[in-house]
Amino acid sequence: MRYATSVACVLLSFGCKPSPSPEAQTRTAQPKNVKAPADNALRVMLRAGLTDYFVYRGKPRGFEHELLRRFARQTDRRLSLTIANNDEEVATALLNGEVDLWVPAQAWTSKSERWQAGPQYAHTDSVVVGRKGERPSEMRVRPASAALEDLTRWCAPPCKQRIVAGGGDWKLLNDLRQEKPGQGIAAAVNRRHGSALTSLDPSFEIIHGMGKARPVRWWINSKQTWLKPALEKFFAGGITPKLLAALQVRYFDNPFQMRLRARPWVRSDLAKRITRWDKDLRRAEARYGVDWRLLAAVMMVESAQKRMAVSSVGAQGLFQFMPRTAKEIGLSDPNDPRAASLAAARYLRQLTRRFAGASSPYDQRMMALASYNVGPGHVDDARLLAGSINLEPDSWDEGVSLSLPLLAHQQFNKDAKHGFCQGLIATRYAEQVSDLFEQYSQLLPKRLIDVDGGPEGP
Repeated sequence: MRYATSVACVLLSFGCKPSPSPEAQTRTAQPKNVKAPADNALRVMLRAGLTDYFVYRGKPRGFEHELLRRFARQTDRRLSLTIANNDEEVATALLNGEVDLWVPAQAWTSKSERWQAGPQYAHTDSVVVGRKGERPSEMRVRPASAALEDLTRWCAPPCKQRIVAGGGDWKLLNDLRQEKPGQGIAAAVNRRHGSALTSLDPSFEIIHGMGKARPVRWWINSKQTWLKPALEKFFAGGITPKLLAALQVRYFDNPFQMRLRARPWVRSDLAKRITRWDKDLRRAEARYGVDWRLLAAVMMVESAQKRMAVSSVGAQGLFQFMPRTAKEIGLSDPNDPRAASLAAARYLRQLTRRFAGASSPYDQRMMALASYNVGPGHVDDARLLAGSINLEPDSWDEGVSLSLPLLAHQQFNKDAKHGFCQGLIATRYAEQVSDLFEQYSQLLPKRLIDVDGGPEGP
């Protein structure tokens, strides 16, 4: 598996530093005849950034974090994470016996006998990333990195190299984004993170690929002799190809949800209304029990509050009902704001009740929103698929959001009852509406709305 695809997710704000996040994990027993540490902790050091580790809605996320969490479950360990800012911190933690595993999330080589290479589970090469339309004259690169070795062969005068100490590839790319256009500055990094930046920020592009593909591994504290056989078992059988494909789609093919976090959807003041149709939305809430701010979020994403909106496929009105769906739910005029608001609330309540077996109200809501976009039958297929690839069919974050995008691929949809589905679009839609709903809920607390529609005294 080579990371030549686009990125998935990024830190909530560029350059932020999540705090260490221990997380209890329990599941299957450890491999036989393997001695594990007495404190039941799997102490891991990794870098924050892009796909590897970030915090989203208060929860740790990331491709590497998902793998680590599943490995901790398989070995019945408690996962304890520490975020490294530079290689010096990694070396110090190793010398002090503070880390069992180092996860560089890129090609990495150690000259120390204290580190032992784990099984390879991916490959990546090096790339040069720069602004579109600019010919780079200065190449920035981290010391002792594979990219430096590759760049030395490619960057000949008048090309200049500048070795930038500290941090990882993400920091190097983040700093590159802060440079003014026209400076001719580029960065040499591993392809995994280079592709990530170009997907996140279309003003940058991969200018050149360099060197051979190198293995990506986790690195083991050689004193922890139990880890190597445990890791070999995990990567040989604990992670199935289908699960890896699902994680790949989530973290390398979907930068949308993290980019959305910075989008200025709403005003920063406490206002008395969200849309022109708030009275209709509140009336719908009173009748069907669906939060009017959720209805407002659906309306905004569907039509941007355009009453007479018509999509390219024939969806109509504020809530973009297809004619067939409108007929099924008894809506005669999708362009009537009052009738459409009532119909949308009635339909969302119906969809939410359909997923009553979900793990939480949040999971119910996300599955209902995805169903609003793509149809409940496809979400049912995604739940079945999730169960078949060792995911959680009753959870959105741990199951359906991973399996739904796979239904666009024949190997996963050939046995699905409802066939092909643009699941990634539906996943993005649900995340977009949910994020907007959360912003509306924070912007307009229900307590204040119910009292007087505005903030309390200064």
